Amino acid sequence: MKSINTLTILLVFSFETFSQVCDCNQFSGSGITTGGTDTYYWRINRAGSGEFNESLLFSTKRTGTEDTKMILSKNGELGIGTTSLTSGYQLTVNGNVHTKGTLATSGSGITTGGIGTYYWRINRAGSGEFNESLLFSTKRTGTEDTKMILSKNGELGIGTTSLTSGYQLTVNGNVHTKGTLATSGSGITTGGIGTYYWRINRAGSGEFNESLLFSTMRGSGTEDVKMILSKNGELGLGTTDTFGYQLAVNGTIGAKEVKVESTSEWPDYVFEEHYDLRSLEETEKFITKNKHLPEIPSEVEVTENGIKLGEMNAKFLQKIEELTLYLIEQNKELKSANMKIEKLQKEVSALKNE
Repeated sequence: MKSINTLTILLVFSFETFSQVCDCNQFSGSGITTGGTDTYYWRINRAGSGEFNESLLFSTKRTGTEDTKMILSKNGELGIGTTSLTSGYQLTVNGNVHTKGTLATSGSGITTGGIGTYYWRINRAGSGEFNESLLFSTKRTGTEDTKMILSKNGELGIGTTSLTSGYQLTVNGNVHTKGTLATSGSGITTGGIGTYYWRINRAGSGEFNESLLFSTMRGSGTEDVKMILSKNGELGLGTTDTFGYQLAVNGTIGAKEVKVESTSEWPDYVFEEHYDLRSLEETEKFITKNKHLPEIPSEVEVTENGIKLGEMNAKFLQKIEELTLYLIEQNKELKSANMKIEKLQKEVSALKNE
């Protein structure tokens, strides 16, 4: 703005100086015309009446045709690329503006041309609620709707002028990014209900070093970690201790189906001819002494170490298959006994008939 005012002053000064030197009050000609190329000229002309009354026109001139490129009104209003000056503005430009320096304004802001009665406005608030903030607004005659605010502390509000204390960015709406949303602070906290929030936090030291914590947070003093993802990809649900497992759940799991890809040997070997099946007597002795089945962990072992689902299912199947072999053997013995009983009954019946 300072540069524009300087240009205006120079132009007015030049015109007044020229008038004094040339006694332009007595000058009744059509202006000053510079030498040009072929039939083209540059012309400085003071309009004395009509639409451009007492304005200074800077024009190109071809014999019979004059094209005004710049106008300086008697009120110091400058038009570049147009002779239609916008009321209330010292500078009207029909085209793009490029500056290598600073475009400064001490007025109420910068307003862009719009569609109909709508405009975009960049405004520096000087007092009140938005003191020393920069407002980006749409403006309709008489109505200004702020879309974005940049405070003097560098806090940015998008879709709102209510900046959240302690945050550099406040967004009233959804955020979409095709790139990376990165934070070097204490984490990401979502808006919540009342004083409750969800918080995603990267722990930098201590017990959860380099882990990602998913927490509920009340106020600013209480944080309850609901889920943890360690730097090794170990996930804990309802617990912060994964015990070295890829997934640790402190609670009940509900599922329609669970598929276990077992790495243990499936016990079809029980039906091989060389399989050493314990006798029922041996099994009875083992149970009497140990209080659990052979190859099945005891209560103490399960309490201390838990069970491996795939491995335990394989052991259960092994015992079912062994039980099947016992039943097959007993069925054979039962049939043999029945045949012997039937034979004895026939012999007894024959003796009675003698």
